Amino acid sequence: MDISSVFIIVGLSLTVFGAGFTALAYYLGFRRPKYRREHITHHTTGRVVRMSYLVSSNVRVPLVEYEVEGARYTISGPRFSGYSPFPSSGALGPNRSNIPLQGPLPLVVHSAGNSLSAQRDMAARYPAGRLVDVFYDPDKPECAFVERDAPIPSWAAAILLAGPLFILITGIALLLAGLFIG
Repeated sequence: MDISSVFIIVGLSLTVFGAGFTALAYYLGFRRPKYRREHITHHTTGRVVRMSYLVSSNVRVPLVEYEVEGARYTISGPRFSGYSPFPSSGALGPNRSNIPLQGPLPLVVHSAGNSLSAQRDMAARYPAGRLVDVFYDPDKPECAFVERDAPIPSWAAAILLAGPLFILITGIALLLAGLFIG
């Protein structure tokens, strides 16, 4: 196998891989948050069923059941944008995390130590049977979130998009180099 064939194969592989992950990063970082802001406009009340098996930023979140026009749905949430094992400058809950028993939730979970302290505060905040706010898309009621949305910040989405874009550009460059060498 000559060097131009290697460049073409590697370049084509990186181009396909980079294009796929660039599209995914763009969708998750920019298109999906925009859709959610524009379409998740209706509100209902849901009831915590139990703690779910879904982990958001190292913390298990509750499973919430809600009803829209007679149909029942379940969702796990609220979600978080990140987790830090270092305490925040704000007040800590009874188990040494920044998840309060009441009031607005932080976007990033901070806890003094491991995530078990945050998990205990989540369980205390969301006991089975508690009523919570659920926001949903009236056209697709299964598309919803609990209490508040937690999109990644635009600057973080741009950073996540940079990696796949670099791979895509490198793949195109290798592909072109292989075509011009051969």
